[in-house]
Amino acid sequence: KSKNNWPTNLDHSQLVISTTNGAVSDEVWLAFLYKVLQENDPEELAKIQQAFKGDSDTAVDGKVLSKKLLAERELSIVIAMREHYQRLLETDFEPIMVSEKDLLEHPNLDMIVKYNLFMRETFIGVLKHLNDFLNLAIGGQETMNNPKYDFDKNESSP
Repeated sequence: KSKNNWPTNLDHSQLVISTTNGAVSDEVWLAFLYKVLQENDPEELAKIQQAFKGDSDTAVDGKVLSKKLLAERELSIVIAMREHYQRLLETDFEPIMVSEKDLLEHPNLDMIVKYNLFMRETFIGVLKHLNDFLNLAIGGQETMNNPKYDFDKNESSP
């Protein structure tokens, strides 16, 4: 594939989430836009891929189109992200229960448990960030203090 095909030009090292406040990078938003388009609107996905092919003028059109689609599909993208991180919490990073005997028998188990807890806390932070975003998008700023919709009710806790 061409280097200018979207989103294959995303730098994987930039697909990051904040471990302090749950914010997601612009590249994560683009990756989830791609996922949403791939699942729900392959024709629009083909348009944006075509916009990124070719000369530099077309690539500018691709950037404009991707910003437009990010704005239009904001809620779908956030919902897709929530589902992804919720699934990770429920499957790959569910709480690990270990006994003192387990820790003595398996010297690396303590490190694995700490890593799992760190990842859970990070993903819970992402879910909180996304829930705050949804509350603002659906109900306006006043919902931050008095949520109209409770998106936190399905959130796992460590």
